[in-house]
Amino acid sequence: QQNRVLMVSQNYRFYPAVQAVAALVRAEALGPVGAVHIQFRKYANTQPPGNHRHYTLAHPLLMDMSIHHFDMMRFVLNQEPATVSCHAWNPSWSHFVEPATAAATIVFDGGAVVDYQGSWVSTGTPTTWGGAWEIECAEGVIAWTGRNDDSTDADAVTIRRRGKRARGLKLPAMPRWDRAGSLAAFAAAIRDGAEPPASGRDNLGSLRLMFATIAAAETGQAQHIAG
Repeated sequence: QQNRVLMVSQNYRFYPAVQAVAALVRAEALGPVGAVHIQFRKYANTQPPGNHRHYTLAHPLLMDMSIHHFDMMRFVLNQEPATVSCHAWNPSWSHFVEPATAAATIVFDGGAVVDYQGSWVSTGTPTTWGGAWEIECAEGVIAWTGRNDDSTDADAVTIRRRGKRARGLKLPAMPRWDRAGSLAAFAAAIRDGAEPPASGRDNLGSLRLMFATIAAAETGQAQHIAG
């Protein structure tokens, strides 16, 4: 309405691994996607109870963190979520007021089914911020991870075709990544007059998935996600 360009900084999209995997999936390099398994594990539980603002956030995992993973699901799969069920809880040692751990199943309109598990209080091996992904396709598996704190060093993609050995994928060079990559894409959209990636319009899909997952966790009922 205001003739302005609006882009949301979904900066997790702007890393070599996620860009490479999105290209593989969209090209159906290993055939169509059937199932996706995502694990996110961090231990952000070291401050005393009541002594950290993170502990008091509403839905500290699903709203504060998982929005990045939800957006990457849509970006990588090039599909939109149709239904979601979710259980969220606090382990006994959690210092968070609201659930810091969740497990969700998300069915996408192109047939992919995602099982997602995330935790701010995991005592397991920590993942990167992007999480540990396994994408099962008709002809094999794409495994990947990405987004270190301050570099692209953790980005890695492995392809394993059925009956073959796994092999690492050479990742594209990205002179601008993370927020710098997001800002560069925003500037290019303004310059070229194109709709930017993660435009305000596109980001509504990620918000719909986030709020539907929260509703599923609160009600215990699967949620249908209207487009």
